Amino acid sequence: MSAGRFFRTTIAKQVADLSGCSQKFVASVIERPKNTDQVRAEFAIPLPRLLKAVQPDSGKLTQSQQAEFGQQLAAKVQEARNPFIATATPLRSFLNFRPQPLPYISHILKDIHEQKEAYGSHPDIGKSRTVVIDFSSPNIAKPFHVGHLRSTILGAFCKRICMACGWNVVALNYLGDWGKQYGILAVGYEKYGSAEALANDPIRHLYDVYVKISADATTDPSVDDAAKDYFRRMEEGDEKALETWRHFRDLSIDALKEVYKRIRTSFECYSGESTVGPWIPQVFETLEAQGLLSRSDTGALGVDLSRFNLGFVSLRRNDGTTLYATRDIASAMARQELFHFDRALYVVGSEQEHYMQQLYKIVEWMFEHERAQAPQKPHWSQSLEHIKFGRIMGMSTRKGTAIFLDDILDAAREHMLALTKENEYKYAQLVAESQKEMPLDAAEDVTLLAKGSETPEDIAEELGLSAVVIQDLASRRVKDYEFNWSRMTDSRGDTGVYLQYAYARLCGIERKSDVPLDPEVNLSSLIHHEQALELANILSQYPEVVEKAYHSFEPHLVVQYLMTLAHAISSSQSVLRVKGMEGDVGKARRFLFWAARTTMGNGLRLVGLEPLERM
Repeated sequence: MSAGRFFRTTIAKQVADLSGCSQKFVASVIERPKNTDQVRAEFAIPLPRLLKAVQPDSGKLTQSQQAEFGQQLAAKVQEARNPFIATATPLRSFLNFRPQPLPYISHILKDIHEQKEAYGSHPDIGKSRTVVIDFSSPNIAKPFHVGHLRSTILGAFCKRICMACGWNVVALNYLGDWGKQYGILAVGYEKYGSAEALANDPIRHLYDVYVKISADATTDPSVDDAAKDYFRRMEEGDEKALETWRHFRDLSIDALKEVYKRIRTSFECYSGESTVGPWIPQVFETLEAQGLLSRSDTGALGVDLSRFNLGFVSLRRNDGTTLYATRDIASAMARQELFHFDRALYVVGSEQEHYMQQLYKIVEWMFEHERAQAPQKPHWSQSLEHIKFGRIMGMSTRKGTAIFLDDILDAAREHMLALTKENEYKYAQLVAESQKEMPLDAAEDVTLLAKGSETPEDIAEELGLSAVVIQDLASRRVKDYEFNWSRMTDSRGDTGVYLQYAYARLCGIERKSDVPLDPEVNLSSLIHHEQALELANILSQYPEVVEKAYHSFEPHLVVQYLMTLAHAISSSQSVLRVKGMEGDVGKARRFLFWAARTTMGNGLRLVGLEPLERM
């Protein structure tokens, strides 16, 4: 049991015994207060909720009633002399608790030492069940631009946090490699394509072609007709059309894999609209068997969802070709058949919310008969979830204004490298250190510090990525934001660069001090420093933050936590010197900062960054 959970349970049991409430209820209302000049506490209980549970028929509670109740309960807690509770203090509408400092800080640090890189994980949540996560999903033969950034970074976060919470994860990249949109590209290549340009830089050339033909389509209706005809030939199995499609698809996947390497994202499965053909007949058979198919006013075959206020969803055009929705339904069925998932996440922008509601409703409706046969058993058709996110404003691939993600990462790296080179001494020091073996402080540090061979260019690449990732994940995922070069690469304030700096400083303490890591050290010297207690308390909250971020799929909770942790580390370092400190004092501080580094590293990796040991 984590330190936070142990002390939460201890407080809940004590309060439950004294108030008559259930322990489960008390534990559910315990909060983690923010420390201020007026409040110094690690845990707090809102008195109105507790008093309402004790006296459910008391009506509206006055402030004086709350204050009296809080004072009486605090006195009872103090009289109980619980060995793990130091103080219980009522203040306004809360009863604030401080654990006994030595047991508290000892439990926290030893908990981290036992779990190390696993600290913060919750394997009992997923219990090795399977989740399929659909994210990134760019279109073939078009650049991986900044518009794909959010889906990829957020989806990769969902993958990592599901793995940390015990799920068997299948990360799936569902490529836009089929449909009339591809037909537009193919028609454009016939008009504007160059074999030489394609060989030199396939993705950018195909992108240029796509922009040109899209511009033509705005004034020439025949482009749209030609694209539909090309796609129809693909669906009918025309080998010439399919040969061109396969060539473009292979080129696109190879280029995408290079970008994914840079942002540390990988997939268990590369799928696409083109792969679901075998399941499309099953889609129509199932819908027809359930009496769900109908015709629209234009003659298209589809499903009428008007009773759910979701309109009519076309699944087959008059010319016999299928639509995106048809292939998405078939894909859901294919995924269940291939992976037998218990949960399926679709990391797709908020602008697609209406469409996702239509998709989920059709899938749920078409398998209603199966659920009725086993009503007590969960059915996969009700396990599809939309992880929506806001837009990066101002992006458009059709008009040629898209900014390639590679270009963003290159610019961020060059910006960070330039900042490093401004300080010539620091740059020279990094070059020298990257060319020699790093000295180690103790045998236990070998696996943690032996990777310090980064060149300035390596460091700049990681700092650039840190700036981009943290800027994107720092706010609630549903928020839109305007793409901004300077904000992406800003090294000031609460940024990815600041988090990396906090981690690197902790590594520096370990390298430069001659104090060994001793998890059995007496930690009593730490309890006399409020900064040490505050830092340890923040460390104890990491498992709770991970669990909360998992349930909400909100990475900004982890980012905010890491910023809080980084500030606490900075405040502690100015007071708790390690180098030159002898005996248990130095060892205790070393242990505390080791735990802080381990937790910071776990958090950075959770959001997709590799912690830097030098800057």
